[in-house]
Amino acid sequence: MAKDIKGFNVFIASPSGLDKEREVFRKCLQEFNSIEGIRKNIIFNPDGWERTLGGIGRPQSIINQQVIESDFFVVVLHNKWGSHPGNNRFNATSGSEEEYLLALECFHDLDKPMKQVVVVFKSLSLNEQENPDEEIKKVLNFRQSIEKGKNLLYHTFSNIQDFEKIIREHLIDWSSNPNQKIQLNESTETTSDLIYYLDLIEKDSLSISKEEIRKVEKGWEYYNNGNLTKAELVFSSLQFKNYNIITSLNHSKFLRRLKRDTESLNLLNEAEIVASQLEADFSLVIIYNLKGKYYYEQRDYLEGIKYFTLSIKLSTLRDFSFEMAYGHKMLGIVQYSSNQFKLGLESLEKAISINSQNNFTYELAKCHEWTGTILAAQCKFQKAADSYIEASSSYKELNKLQDYSNSKLKAARNLIYVGKLDEAWTITDNSLEIDSLDEESENLLISLSNFGRICLLNSDYKTAFEYFSKAVTRAKGLNNDKIIASALLDLAQYHFQIQDYDNCRKNNEEALKLYSKSQDKKGLAAVFGNFGNIDVTNNDFDSAIKNLSKSLEYYSEINNDLGLANQTGNIGVLFIKMGKYIEAENMLKQSIHLNSYIDNLSGLANAHGNLASLFLDKGDYEKAETEIQKSIEIETSLGNISGAIGDFILLSDIKAKSLNFIESNKILNKALQLAKNSGLVFWEEKVSNKMRKRNLEIP
Repeated sequence: MAKDIKGFNVFIASPSGLDKEREVFRKCLQEFNSIEGIRKNIIFNPDGWERTLGGIGRPQSIINQQVIESDFFVVVLHNKWGSHPGNNRFNATSGSEEEYLLALECFHDLDKPMKQVVVVFKSLSLNEQENPDEEIKKVLNFRQSIEKGKNLLYHTFSNIQDFEKIIREHLIDWSSNPNQKIQLNESTETTSDLIYYLDLIEKDSLSISKEEIRKVEKGWEYYNNGNLTKAELVFSSLQFKNYNIITSLNHSKFLRRLKRDTESLNLLNEAEIVASQLEADFSLVIIYNLKGKYYYEQRDYLEGIKYFTLSIKLSTLRDFSFEMAYGHKMLGIVQYSSNQFKLGLESLEKAISINSQNNFTYELAKCHEWTGTILAAQCKFQKAADSYIEASSSYKELNKLQDYSNSKLKAARNLIYVGKLDEAWTITDNSLEIDSLDEESENLLISLSNFGRICLLNSDYKTAFEYFSKAVTRAKGLNNDKIIASALLDLAQYHFQIQDYDNCRKNNEEALKLYSKSQDKKGLAAVFGNFGNIDVTNNDFDSAIKNLSKSLEYYSEINNDLGLANQTGNIGVLFIKMGKYIEAENMLKQSIHLNSYIDNLSGLANAHGNLASLFLDKGDYEKAETEIQKSIEIETSLGNISGAIGDFILLSDIKAKSLNFIESNKILNKALQLAKNSGLVFWEEKVSNKMRKRNLEIP
C-alpha cells in the first residue's frame, strides 16, 4: 500500500554573501527527508530565489509568489542588506526585507499555508559592530526593530555548525505538527542579576575597573530589556579591548543564553588558560564547573565527569567548601544521567555531608531531592520518599514553600508505589493548602495525579477519572507540552485499567504528538511501550513486538539502562505469552543483567518473578521455585509488601503444580495475613478469591 507522503515548502531568503549557509540549509532538509522524513511520511522542499525562472514582470514579484506558496520561511542576514527590489507596497528597501514582510502577512492570514517565520543573524565582527557601513546599519536597524516589537524571537550564530543546529531544531519542531501555525511571540530568558563572578576579585585577587563593571552591568541591562544587539556590542567590545576573566565569563554566559554554545565554550577555554597562568585557583574551579555543566547539558557525560572531578580536586585542595559541595552534587547528577546510579548516590552523599557541616541549606535540599530521584529510578520507593521528606524539611526552613510542597508531593508519589495510600493522600491533601493559592502551579497537577492514582489503586474508577481529567485540563492551560503529555499518560493508564483500550490508545497518540514535537525520547519510549502493552492485551503480538522494540530503540539512543531493563523484561513476558520460551528466557536474563548493573532491585525482582512464570509454564518447577524465592527475598528487603504478596501467590501456584498442596495452601494463608496486616485491601481480596476457588477456609 502506497504511503501518503506530505510535502511542505521551506523558503530561505538572504542577500548575497551567504552561499555556504544556503547550501547547508538545503543539505539539512535533504538529510532530514532521507531519515526522519521517511519515517514520518513528510518531505520538506527547499525553496528560494534560485528556482525563479526568467519571464515577464518584476523579478521580485515572481519570487514573492514562491513565498506566498511556502509553509515555512527562513531569512538569514549578515553584513549585507541587499539590493532594492523596486516599487512595492511594503516600502521595503531590499528583496529579503520584502520577502520577510510578505511572509509575516501570510502567517497572519489563515487562508495562507505559512506556519512560521524564522529570522537568523550571523554575528558581526567587533569592527563591523563599532564602525558599521550603510548596509550593516540597515541590518542592525532591522534587528533592533524586531527587538522593540517583541513579537518574534530571532537566532544568532557565528559558525556554520551553529547555523546547521538551528535549522535541524526547527525541522524537528515543524515535523511534529506540520499543519499548525507556530506562535511568533516567544520570551527570552531574563535575570535580575547585573554582573556575575565579582567574588573572583576577593578570592583570586583579580582586578576589574569601575568602568568595566559599569559596562558589564549595562550589557546585562540591555539583555534584560530584550535589546540583544546593544548587549552583544557591549560584551564584544569588553572582550577585545583588555582581557579580563570576569568580563570574559560574563560574555560566555551571555552567549550561552543565546545558545551560541561554541563561542561560549571558546571563551571558557581562553579563561581556563589565563586562570592557570595566573594560578587563580578559585577562577579555575568556577571555570571547571561551568565547563562540566556545559558538557552535561550537551550529554557528553565523560567530559562532564572529567571537569567536575577537576573542580572537586582543586576545591578540596584549597578548601573551597561551597564549590566542593557543588562539584560533588553535579558529579552525582552526571553519573546518574550516565546510568552510574551507585556512584551518583555516593557523590551526592559527599555533597550532603559538606552542605550539612557548613549549613548550605538550599544546596542540602537540592542534594536530598536528587538522591530521591536516583532512588526512585532504582525503584527504591520508600528510601526515595524519605529523601524527598528530608529535602522538604530544608525547603521549609528557608520558607521556600513551592519547593517544600513539590518535595512533599514527590514523597507521596513514592509512598503510593509502596502501597501507603492513606499516608500519601494526607501528604498530598496538605500540599493543597499551599498550591491552591497558585492556579498555575505545576504542583497542583502533581496533586491531582496523586489523588487519581490512589483512587485507581482503590478501584474508585469514577473519582480517578475526575482527577485525571482535571489534571489534563489544567496542564493544557499551562501550555507546556511535556506536562500535558504526562497528564495524558495518567489518563491513558486509567483507561488501560478499566480495559478501555480505544481511549487508552487515543490518549497515548496525543502524548506521542507532543513528545515528537520536543523530541523527548524518554517520553517517546514510554508511549511506544504503552502501545506494546495495549497490543499484548489484544493478542496482537506482531504489533506488540514492533512497538516494544521501538521503545527499546529510543531508550538505547539516550543510554537509559533502566528503560532498557524494563522493556527487555516486557518483551520477555510477551515471548512467554507467545510460547517462545527460548527467546523469553534470553530476554529475561538480559533484563536481570541490566537491572543488576544499575542496582535496580525492584526490576530485578520482576525479572526473576517473570522467569519463574516461564519455568512454571515449561513444567520445570524446581527452577521456577528458585527464581520466585529470589524475587521474594528482594521484595522483602525493599519493604515492597505488594510485590511480595504477588510473589507468594505465584509460589503457591508452583507448589500446587508440583502437587504439594499443603505447602501451597500455607503460603496462601501467609499472603492473606500479610495483606491484612498491611491494610492492602486490593491484595486481600485477590488472595481471598484464590482461596475461594480452592474451597479453602478464609480466616
